[in-house]
Amino acid sequence: MVLFGLAALADLALGGRAALGHIPGVGKIFGLLASGLSARLNRPLRSARERAVRGTVLVVVLLPLIGWLGLYLNIFMASGRIGLLVAFTLLLLAVRVRLDWQAVLDRLANDGDPHAGARAAVQMLARSYGETLVANLVLFALGGFALLLPYRFVAALLEAGHPEGVNRPDGSFFTPAAILHNLLSLPGVLLAALTLLAAQIAIPGTSLGAVRGLKVSVRGRLIAGLWPLAILAHGLGFAFEGRRQGGRTRWLGPKDGKARLTNTDVRRAGRVIMLASALLALMMVMLTTFIMTEPT
Repeated sequence: MVLFGLAALADLALGGRAALGHIPGVGKIFGLLASGLSARLNRPLRSARERAVRGTVLVVVLLPLIGWLGLYLNIFMASGRIGLLVAFTLLLLAVRVRLDWQAVLDRLANDGDPHAGARAAVQMLARSYGETLVANLVLFALGGFALLLPYRFVAALLEAGHPEGVNRPDGSFFTPAAILHNLLSLPGVLLAALTLLAAQIAIPGTSLGAVRGLKVSVRGRLIAGLWPLAILAHGLGFAFEGRRQGGRTRWLGPKDGKARLTNTDVRRAGRVIMLASALLALMMVMLTTFIMTEPT
């Protein structure tokens, strides 16, 4: 956990495009692998059942292999200073929060529709906090690279399906990966939700109704981005238009929520996430101190 925190701090300082951001990260490498496998196994001419079977076989065969690789990395990490240095470098290439925030700024600057750009920016911030930071942190704390690497591959595989917002990618090929993604990210997303709720209590202008964000339907969605976004939406009074199902649009947020977001709204969401990140860091320090303190 301490190593992950140090890597996250180093990413904030050096992870921009002008420094380490141009080096391909773990997500980029897994993304190339996942895109190639998806293109070969998820061909449109195959039936939905055939694609579902191939998607299941892919995760059943490949994830244990990636997990075993992570297990050997855990052993190497515990072997001494060189192992710790290698592990730190891998974590630095896996935690890319700085690049996520730069992507938000790019979206705000280049989107032709400022309201659409602001909505997309808030969604990107919520997903970055829930998935890139907190879910990765919790999985690394629980199982080191043996859990972190399989999760990152599953996330890369879903990205190959070009998901829309917080929704799962279309197609039965991605269903097994989406189920695993939700299961693996659940502990971290619950922690992310807790810190976001606590942060909104301390910030003026937010609503205690943010807790209603945990009641949203998760069917067909990825919770790593869904719950953080829903908590922000209900706490800050935002509304996001989701995928249409059965002729009806699935809205996320309060019924009277604001859909035409602006840069000011993005900054409000950013302040909540920054305070939640500070609370997360404080929890890490307290837990680490408790673990390392010898009983008298």
